[in-house]
Amino acid sequence: MRFELGTFYITKFSIPFQVPRFLEDYIEFLGEKMELKELTQNFINIFGQLEEFGLEKITNSNCEKFLNLISGDLETDYLQKIWQFYMADREDKKQDFTPESLCQLVSELTKSKDEEWVYDMCSGSGALTIQKWVSNKNLKFVCEELDEKIIPFLIFNLKIRNIEGYVINGNVLTGEHKAVYKLVKGEKFSNIEPCMFFEYPGFDTGISNPPFNLKGEYKKEVELKNMNYVFVLKMLEKVNGKVAFILPNSVTCSEDEKSARKYLLENKKIRAVIAMPGKMFEKTQIPTTMLYFENADTISFIDCRIQNFIVEKREQKGELHTKNRVYIKELNTFSKENIEEILTAIFEKKKIIGFSKTVTAKEIVDDEWKTGIHVGCIEEEKKTRSYEDILNDLRRVMEQKNQNKLTINEVWAKELGFVEVFENANKGDEETEGLNDTIKNTLKLDINLPKQDYIRLTKSKELKWENKDKKELSSTITLALQTWKTMLHFLNKEENRYLVELRDKLLPDLMNGEIDVSGINIQRKIGDKM
Repeated sequence: MRFELGTFYITKFSIPFQVPRFLEDYIEFLGEKMELKELTQNFINIFGQLEEFGLEKITNSNCEKFLNLISGDLETDYLQKIWQFYMADREDKKQDFTPESLCQLVSELTKSKDEEWVYDMCSGSGALTIQKWVSNKNLKFVCEELDEKIIPFLIFNLKIRNIEGYVINGNVLTGEHKAVYKLVKGEKFSNIEPCMFFEYPGFDTGISNPPFNLKGEYKKEVELKNMNYVFVLKMLEKVNGKVAFILPNSVTCSEDEKSARKYLLENKKIRAVIAMPGKMFEKTQIPTTMLYFENADTISFIDCRIQNFIVEKREQKGELHTKNRVYIKELNTFSKENIEEILTAIFEKKKIIGFSKTVTAKEIVDDEWKTGIHVGCIEEEKKTRSYEDILNDLRRVMEQKNQNKLTINEVWAKELGFVEVFENANKGDEETEGLNDTIKNTLKLDINLPKQDYIRLTKSKELKWENKDKKELSSTITLALQTWKTMLHFLNKEENRYLVELRDKLLPDLMNGEIDVSGINIQRKIGDKM
């Protein structure tokens, strides 16, 4: 079983969390369920290894090949699925890409009659852009993304759809642009050319699912040390129209971001706050909120957490030693009806107990935007233990594992099924190192988790199981010794049985003088054993 670090977020902290990677995503493809790794391999057959995918590979010929591979389905972002599973950087860049139904909600929420230019901030592979394009093929886009590794995927996604606009490889927060690419409509696919001089056009719409909870310093309209609302403020500077953001739930109530909420309320920028259900993202369980910005005198609060959303079940195969097993993964997603209910509640200002309510800025207490407070849903306060208690228990369990250590020959380990245990220990060490770094530098706690030191493979013909704790005998060893003692008792009985049989065989021959057994006292040996 392989483990990979994912990330979830709690107000101030970004905490690595172990997410099992023995599940693989399946996608609907050509009427059948096609494994993501198979799609990836087909992509590699056309373009080469993912790490080597660059602008030189984005030719019209390769676009045709990929179009045939996906049977002409341009309304699904297959490249996002490939990138998210194999190459997304959740540890440093907090990358976790936007679910399709959330993209559809953003697209519908920001739709307007005279839309022309759309700004997709922190665009990733372009999932939000694709859903906006699906709703209106005449829109022009500016997609800005920091990660230069995903830029070719983003450009390819726009080119294959013959989208007009610009792709910026740049830092939204600092304004630095590493490169700008212009996309011009062609006969079937966009033409790509470098852009030396670029100015942002006037935007009618802004869409974004930025990295969550990045740390930094911001001292303009308000002072902030968390970049969530900095992305929002940067967007509102450029867009004269509707804006939608997907952000962590903490933006609605965290004390550190209160000044930003107050500023946006006073300037009548916020139009709706929509609390999303959990389990919507592929790789993390981050609870999210969608913020919808537009000049308005009222704010609509929508709570989708208990809405009748769709629970999508996906069959997924395991990896390595679990290939023959099939797992069921459940994800929450919005149906078209769910999206329509949300839009109707906002634009018709419907009051539905437990779901929606529209209020004025004066009705909002302490600048908190918790949806449950406003729609009449009582939010239960979850009682949680302190980080110290949780981490101390985690350390205790890890230390218990390390009380014993098995040293075993590699061949024997394979025969007995211990290779997977060894691999888990090695991968666990990598995760522990990252977690210790977070405990020290983020949580500021003096707790250090031990390395996985309970198994070692050797080429020598050796099998050793030791109790490493000099003060305490581990419960595992105690149980094992009791089992060994029981086995010894059984073997002693078996030994006695064969000794009796041997005695009964030897005594007649001894009495007849047929065998010389001088020097061997058979009767005494058997008696001792009995």
